[in-house]
Amino acid sequence: MGNFRRVVVGLIFALGCQVQGRNESATDASVHLDTCSEPSVVCSGACVDLTSDEANCGQCGTACGATQFCKQGTCAKQACGGEFPCPDGQDCVNGSCVSPADMTVVLASTPTVIACGANHTCALLASGGVMCWGANNSGQLGNGTNTDSSVPVNVSGISTAIALSAGTTFSCAVLADGSVKCWGDNYYGELGTGTNTSSNTPVSVTGVASAAVAISSGNITTCITLATGAVQCWGDNTNGEVGDGTNSGRSSATATSGISSGAISTDVDGHGCAIVNGTLKCWGLNYFGEIGDGTKMNTRLTPVSVLNISGPYATQSSPSQLVVTTGGWFSCVILSSGAVDCWGQNNVGQLGNGGGSDSTSPVAVTGLTSAVALTSAWYHACALTSSGAVKCWGDNEKGQVSSGAGATVSTATTVAGLGTPATSISAGGSEFAINSIGYTTGQSCAIVSGHVFCWGDNTFGQLGNGAKTSSATPVGVSGL
Repeated sequence: MGNFRRVVVGLIFALGCQVQGRNESATDASVHLDTCSEPSVVCSGACVDLTSDEANCGQCGTACGATQFCKQGTCAKQACGGEFPCPDGQDCVNGSCVSPADMTVVLASTPTVIACGANHTCALLASGGVMCWGANNSGQLGNGTNTDSSVPVNVSGISTAIALSAGTTFSCAVLADGSVKCWGDNYYGELGTGTNTSSNTPVSVTGVASAAVAISSGNITTCITLATGAVQCWGDNTNGEVGDGTNSGRSSATATSGISSGAISTDVDGHGCAIVNGTLKCWGLNYFGEIGDGTKMNTRLTPVSVLNISGPYATQSSPSQLVVTTGGWFSCVILSSGAVDCWGQNNVGQLGNGGGSDSTSPVAVTGLTSAVALTSAWYHACALTSSGAVKCWGDNEKGQVSSGAGATVSTATTVAGLGTPATSISAGGSEFAINSIGYTTGQSCAIVSGHVFCWGDNTFGQLGNGAKTSSATPVGVSGL
């Protein structure tokens, strides 16, 4: 996924308990609030941490069930396995205890692909269904309403999806028959219907030349890769994002010039990139050198080759596992060695090379030698490694890179608190302005052992855990 232009939008505490200046136990009824170290409070005469105490989770007296644990003040389902075996007659599948009769249902609902938008997130299920959560002001959750949801909701009418993407305030899916459907905002023709009418339920994209196999939605533009290897795009084209040689907006699928075959791993944002017959090509906005042709402060209306990098590039394991990605004003690609090169803007470390200077040609990301998939958002990026670990870098203002890593992370850093192996990753977020003051949001998500975990900004419930409190530590998405 790419990220987003301008969208107008409106602790975890360390545990600890000390009894100071008294010769009495922590369970003595005379313990007072001021004798407990923050963030602990007194519950029934004892110092407890409401973020992790299973007998007092979130508030005094709220006990978690036998199969739950207290995570950040919320009772969450305890995944089976290890010291938490399943009862006789049940098996542990993706962290859940299920009977043989329910096995098919559980496997069908397992998330396989994750896609982050500006302030919403979607997951593709093994069944072919799609669920989304977070902001829904433009109908980007696809459930027929415009009401935000901090837990996953089903997208109406989608049951055979094979690929998924999320843009600023819209979402799209490729179906098993190669057709494409989108939902949400359509001001710039993002839904590809040939009109500018928004829809809070999925509608069909027009002009798709043949069966689509992969899809990418960035800022307010979407691109698909066809089974023929051709690329088509639609939506905003102010800076040549469609790559058709013009800067006229396109409200239906339009061919990207010069890419009629051989394309893999197409990604789009304010600019697009794809590996075409082994050559890396980019098009669109080039304000900071994100096209990679050695220039900046211009646009490229048709694809041009990235200079000073010749590949070979990593092999794409599936259409949803990108080996090239486009961020707000930067780009990255995985080489066949597993190393990652990035170029473009670097004001908050999004090139990952340990510095802060922009680059019009590729530079190596520090700390990555075994990447197999990439994702990027407005100001940060993440990589999935061959071992199933997730490493991120760039802007960390909302904790979208990792907890305890500082506001800016200029080298690839392992996400703290996230298990392994991860199988799908996505980065999202936006840049917006209020009274001429710029702000950014950002979240990241991963599927680990069949469950979705997200971290970062949660203003609209885009972390999907039923709350709207941001978290720099990964939290489990409710029901997934």
